[in-house]
Amino acid sequence: NGVKRNETVIYDFVDQNYASIIAEDWVGAFNWPNCKGYGDPPTDHYGGPLILRSTGDLSRKDENDFNNHFYKGECHERYHKLISFVSKFLNEYKGISKFVMIWLSMIAHDTANGLYRTDK
Repeated sequence: NGVKRNETVIYDFVDQNYASIIAEDWVGAFNWPNCKGYGDPPTDHYGGPLILRSTGDLSRKDENDFNNHFYKGECHERYHKLISFVSKFLNEYKGISKFVMIWLSMIAHDTANGLYRTDK
């Protein structure tokens, strides 16, 4: 069943026809460890399936295949793809009210030093 409509502010914006997106760089905020996430995609653009695919229980071969095809040998961290995904969303909906929820867990998950290398 997942997160219910009355348990999050997201639907207040979705119901008012805001262009909406949820994206995170790791299974964390709404899916870990035993949370159900959302029953259906709650927003116009939802990165949940992508994150589950990239961080889920894949065999080593499947994980390598996914990374090779998704990252295509790029020297990027997960947040690079996330920022790119959200940037495309923002550019696509110029002039339209937007609701954006980005959850960056991996940048500083194990150390605050991660923030230093990502700050521009």
